[in-house]
Amino acid sequence: MAQRVYRDFPKVGHYDTWKIDVLQKLVEQNTGKLLYPGWTCVSDYLETDESFVTVPLHTSDLHDKLLNRVQQLQEAGDYNSKLSRDFKFICNSWGVPLPFLPVMRRVEYRLFSQLMLNDLQKFDENRMSQLWIAHVNGQGIFPKLPVQLKKYHQHWKRNRRIQDAMVT
Repeated sequence: MAQRVYRDFPKVGHYDTWKIDVLQKLVEQNTGKLLYPGWTCVSDYLETDESFVTVPLHTSDLHDKLLNRVQQLQEAGDYNSKLSRDFKFICNSWGVPLPFLPVMRRVEYRLFSQLMLNDLQKFDENRMSQLWIAHVNGQGIFPKLPVQLKKYHQHWKRNRRIQDAMVT
């Protein structure tokens, strides 16, 4: 049977790879060079104390306004948000009652147009995200990050130009 030969891989003749790991580390400590450059030590992939978490992307001002809005809805008895497990995870990670989602529902499209045409003379994503919070209901309208509104604004402008061209 032919033996497979891998470039830069040691011919160890046994399956105790931890011995190769120890030898590799000792040679590297003493000489500064690797004995087997193609060898990957399993101990290089040990568990660490690092954690990878989801961090909030919104400002503290937007956070406070969202908390106040949800409290208003709860006091009025209008708050009945049913969230998926993914959204609940995001909410727990960010410490908010509702997730910041992109503009993606028909009622949100209408609200965006209404805010653009009635309340804003010039588009300002930060100001619009503040205005948007007053309309959040947790069922059809969810809070938006400024960057999400800015992205949708580009789409809205293109559609608006098309509508304006069709009217004239």
